Amino acid sequence: MERHPPSIPSESRDWTFVLESGCRECGWEPTPDVGRLREELTRALGAWPALLAGPEAAVRPEPTVWSAIEYGSHVRDMARLLALRVASMLETDDPQFANWDGDVANVVRRDWAAAATAGTACPSRC
Repeated sequence: MERHPPSIPSESRDWTFVLESGCRECGWEPTPDVGRLREELTRALGAWPALLAGPEAAVRPEPTVWSAIEYGSHVRDMARLLALRVASMLETDDPQFANWDGDVANVVRRDWAAAATAGTACPSRC
């Protein structure tokens, strides 16, 4: 019988702060240089195939810290969500966006039990 891992503590903070002050947890530094941002994202994306192919890809480093597969799924889902939101901003005046809880999405989709696939971290197109 498959065991569900421990729940990840819920996030309640507004993550938009990273747009101005960056994120010490992941190393994100905000930059207005779109060319540099594209290079950084492309470089980061290139690391995912090896990370997901590794023998520890499905293993959580700590019980309440996502595995590489869970993080890859989250990255993929956030890219898709943000693409939809950008499209909505371009098509609609004053679009409204509901909160999206990645922790809940992880549990509903059972990302922790998924096998790594080529699309897990959105290697080419989301």
